[in-house]
Amino acid sequence: MNITIKMLNKMELTDAIRTYIEKRLKGLEKFISIPKGEPTVYVEVGKTSNRHKSGDIFKAEIKVSIKEKTLYAVSELSDLYSAIDEVRDEIIAEAKKVKAKKQVAVRKGGLKAKDLMKRSFKK
Repeated sequence: MNITIKMLNKMELTDAIRTYIEKRLKGLEKFISIPKGEPTVYVEVGKTSNRHKSGDIFKAEIKVSIKEKTLYAVSELSDLYSAIDEVRDEIIAEAKKVKAKKQVAVRKGGLKAKDLMKRSFKK
């Protein structure tokens, strides 16, 4: 999995943040399985502007590009690591939805083929 990390609003990317992001996103591979090629994961992490909320608010965004699909999630929390965890959970939920839709489509196709076979053998 190719992970690209971008820091926002003049925050520096420390080794601790980089390893935490890579560790948390390593588990995505089992939810996003592609037979050919690797998914590209774009991560944006940083501090948002303080115009509307008091205190430090951190923003984490993840965009996963898989062939024709793009999964996207955003989280804004007062703790950077909590924001990363929450956005990871959102991406996993979205990936599960995409996987379930594919399985339903395959099953519907199989049911149609089975129904056609039954009809042709009855006559």
